[in-house]
Amino acid sequence: MAEQQENRTPTIVATVTALWVLSYIAVGARFWGRFVGDSKLWWDDWLILLAAVMLVPALTADLIECHLGAGKHVQAVVQDHPGNIVHFLKAIYAGEIFYPPIIVCIKCSILTLYYRLFGIRKGIARVCHVLLGMTVAWGIATLLPAGFQCKPVHVAWDPTSTRNECFKLRPYLVGTNVANVLLDCAILVTPLYPVWQLQLPRAKKVLISGIFVLGACETAFSIVRLVELTSLDISDVTWDYLPPIIWSTVEICVGMFCACLPVMAPLVPKFMRGRSGPKEPYDYSSFGPTNTARVTNGFAKQEFDRLEDDTAGLVLGRDHQLSIRQTTNIDVHEEGSIALHTMA
Repeated sequence: MAEQQENRTPTIVATVTALWVLSYIAVGARFWGRFVGDSKLWWDDWLILLAAVMLVPALTADLIECHLGAGKHVQAVVQDHPGNIVHFLKAIYAGEIFYPPIIVCIKCSILTLYYRLFGIRKGIARVCHVLLGMTVAWGIATLLPAGFQCKPVHVAWDPTSTRNECFKLRPYLVGTNVANVLLDCAILVTPLYPVWQLQLPRAKKVLISGIFVLGACETAFSIVRLVELTSLDISDVTWDYLPPIIWSTVEICVGMFCACLPVMAPLVPKFMRGRSGPKEPYDYSSFGPTNTARVTNGFAKQEFDRLEDDTAGLVLGRDHQLSIRQTTNIDVHEEGSIALHTMA
C-alpha cells in the first residue's frame, strides 16, 4: 500500500520546467549573438526557432501527463481518478508525435550550421547533404509509425485494449533510436576534418573541435534514452513512462542548447568586457575568410558570403576573448575553378 503512494511527479515537473527555460535562454542567446555579431539569419537559425516553437506543445504534453498521474503508480491513479488514464495515454501519444520533428529540426540546424561554415568545401557540402537527407528520412520513418501505431488510431489511448491491433512498441522504439544514435555519431564527427585542416596551433584546433563536439552532445542523451527504452515495461503505465518522459525532454532541450552553443561566441567578449574593463574590439571576421580575390562564380560567391557573414569567436585567445584569426585567399581561374589558400 505504501508503495502505491510513491510520487515522482515533482521530479518530472522540475526537470521539464528547468530544461524548458534553459533551452529558451539558449535560443534567445543565439539570436542575440547573431544581432551582436551583425550576422544574417540563415537556415540553421530558422530551424532551431522552429524546434523551439514545437517544443511548446511537446513539453506542455509532459506537464499534462504529470497532472494526469505521471510519476504515480497506475493503481493509485485509477483509484483516485479513473478517467485520467485515457487522457494520460492521449498526452503520451501527442509527445510521440512531436518528438521526431523536433529532433529533425535540431539535427538539421546543426548540419546547416556546418554547411554555412564549411560548405565551400565540396566534400563537406556533400556529407551535409547526405546527412540532411538521412535525417529527414529518419524523421518520416519515425513519425508515420508513431501516428499510425494502431488500427484504428484511437486504440493507442484505449486502456481497455489488448493492443493486438497495434504493432509491437519496443522494437519500434529501439530500432528508431538506434538509427538516431548512429546519425548523432555521424553528425558529431562531420566538422572535425575541416577544423583540423585549418593552419592553427594544435591547442586551438582542440578547442574548436571541443565546441563542435559539445554542439552535438545530445548523442550521449540519445544513448541513455535508448537504454531506458530497451527496458521499458508499461504494465504500470503511469509509473513506467517516467524515464522515457524525462530522457526525451533532456535529449531535446540539451540538444537545442548545444546546437546554439557555437553561435553564442559574440556574447562572450561583451560579457567579459563588462566584468573586467575595456579590451580590444571584437574581431567578427575571425572565422570568416577575408575576400582577397574577386569571385565570379555565383554559387561559390554565395557560399563565400555565408561563411564570411557567420559569427566567429570559437577559441580563447591570450586576452580571454574568443577569436580565430585566419585569412583565406580565393583564386578564381579562367576555366571557373577555385583554389583556396588558408593562412593562420
